Amino acid sequence: MAKIKHQRDIYHLMDFLRGRTEGRYQIPKIAKEDIVAPGHIIDFSRALSAKVLTAGVHFFLDDEKFERIWHSPQRYISILKRFSCVFSPDFSLYRDMPLALKLWNVYRSRLLGQMMQRAGIHVIPSVSWAGKNTFSFCFSGLPHSGTVALSTVGILNNDKKMEFFYCRMQKNVCIN
Repeated sequence: MAKIKHQRDIYHLMDFLRGRTEGRYQIPKIAKEDIVAPGHIIDFSRALSAKVLTAGVHFFLDDEKFERIWHSPQRYISILKRFSCVFSPDFSLYRDMPLALKLWNVYRSRLLGQMMQRAGIHVIPSVSWAGKNTFSFCFSGLPHSGTVALSTVGILNNDKKMEFFYCRMQKNVCIN
């Protein structure tokens, strides 16, 4: 029985609320919050020792620098509660990544954001996409007409990636 409980904990199935999901893939919903990102934000790795608690916390980092929040969310959520807001984790969606992993990373981002909100943290959802094949799920679980965070990490130095990014922002038909 202990092994089964441990397996369920790996996937945070006890934190998954079927009634608070959206779409075919049951992506957890993050509730709309009428907040504006603070003028000062720090990355998750600096938040652990930060003294300025009026800052917001972001996860626009290499995944290995914050993967630990997936493995021990309650430990880090208790630390993040000190800050004015937190952007949901921005797990990578690489264009050459298998679709299943892209879906998994969106799911994890939304579930952790939802868990943070339930703990009383003001959450600004992070959103990203990686090709037209992600459009069916990458916007699931986001509040309609709410504040979201976008990162341009990894695209500013590539004209094709920038074109794709802006094209989706304008809701045009994009190249894949």
